[in-house]
Amino acid sequence: GGGGCHLYCESMGNYCGVNSGVLLGNNKSSTDIPIIGDGCMFNVGCKVYGNIRIGKNVNIAANAVVTRDVPDNCVVAGIPAKIIKYLDARW
Repeated sequence: GGGGCHLYCESMGNYCGVNSGVLLGNNKSSTDIPIIGDGCMFNVGCKVYGNIRIGKNVNIAANAVVTRDVPDNCVVAGIPAKIIKYLDARW
């Protein structure tokens, strides 16, 4: 069953969802951590590393590895993660 999560970020917005096995954390130094916007969804096993910004209303696909900034209202997937779809704004 299930898996643990490691959530180490500078800040996380409201209404975010985190599934099992998600890792948010530092890349090189302990201050090298992400900033997460409102309404983000982190699907099973995804990883977000480094001093990056994840915008509002972002859906990160299962097992994606995010190492660069992600703009608002999109879906990212892959290793390394790339934008695969833009979404209608919810905010």
